[in-house]
Amino acid sequence: MGIGWSKIKKKVGCSCLSSGDNSGRICMNDVMNDDILLEILNRSTSCSKSIIQYKLVCKRWFNLINNPDFITAFIAHRTKNRLPRQELLTYSEKVHQILSPRVDEYVQIVASCNGLLLCLDAITLRCFICNPITKQWAEIPSLPSEPSYIGLICDPYYDMDDQGRVGIISPDCLQFKVVAISRTFVTSYANPRIIQMDIFSSKSGEWVQEYVAVPAADELCLINCFYISRSAVIYNQMMHWPASAEKILVYDPNTVKAHCFDGPPTTYIGGTYLGVCQNSLRVSHTWGCFLRIWELDDHKEWSMVHKVNLRVLNPGCSGAKDIYVVALSCDDQDTVYVMLGSTTLLVSCNLRRFTFKIIGKVPYQFFFPSVVSLLIPHWPTPLPPFPS
Repeated sequence: MGIGWSKIKKKVGCSCLSSGDNSGRICMNDVMNDDILLEILNRSTSCSKSIIQYKLVCKRWFNLINNPDFITAFIAHRTKNRLPRQELLTYSEKVHQILSPRVDEYVQIVASCNGLLLCLDAITLRCFICNPITKQWAEIPSLPSEPSYIGLICDPYYDMDDQGRVGIISPDCLQFKVVAISRTFVTSYANPRIIQMDIFSSKSGEWVQEYVAVPAADELCLINCFYISRSAVIYNQMMHWPASAEKILVYDPNTVKAHCFDGPPTTYIGGTYLGVCQNSLRVSHTWGCFLRIWELDDHKEWSMVHKVNLRVLNPGCSGAKDIYVVALSCDDQDTVYVMLGSTTLLVSCNLRRFTFKIIGKVPYQFFFPSVVSLLIPHWPTPLPPFPS
């Protein structure tokens, strides 16, 4: 096997907790050396959620798994072979399990980034950051005003260079930002459109109000409706929102600048969803049961990758007056997740194989998406610290 765990073994220097059993039976964990155990732990699961649960087995496993060298090897083994796992969460799913009894029924998931969730109380505007894998959570100051659009961006806990070497960032150096757009206005016809943003930074621990000019935004129209995705999509370390059926708003949290660029051409005036699939930006348009999906190529040109009538592909959709895309598969170019209108059924659709699978029923939510796509990193992102 020989990945080279000797330095981890020397650093840990612990033994498994005794079970107190004097029956003469031998526990495998007692006779297995650290090199073999570390190999087993590293290869036993593809999911960071499981390895975190393994830490509860005994003190020996806890110390081995917490060692930075094991974390690095665990991440490297998975990053070379697979993409992060994707989960679809309803607006209240798991939030109450983590935050209860501190929150009420109005708390909903509104955004995600690098395995962390942003949760918002729609009534009191209380905000929470949590990791559903480690069950860590923290409350940040309440939003100053009700947002029209919102987003969360967080530093990745690890990265990999061209030689396949994994680098881990100290949790104390991690930062995150929450960006909420409350309104837009034009000061005069000669000036660009101005967007009012409330920005929370974990570095300062405070909300700051910024007025950001958006050049070439004559047609910018932030619509408050359930069929326009209102949570930011993180692409190239910038936040993206569908500002209208034909415009995409981009905000760079590092430079505090924003701009708009043209989305794909469309005659649809129905649902618009923005997402990322295999590191490419995609836009979906729905009108009734008609669906079009566009992809932005390396030359900043849009190309149509799917054009289907879902009602024709599957008669089971005939009872749904409208269909809305609520998520894109992060690794399958042909799979989308849709909600069947007023039925609120969540369905996985493979547009090339013409297969449909009902995943479940999700609660109807007007202001923010009923479903949030969560990409689970190969190792859970710790909650970045911030001043209280």
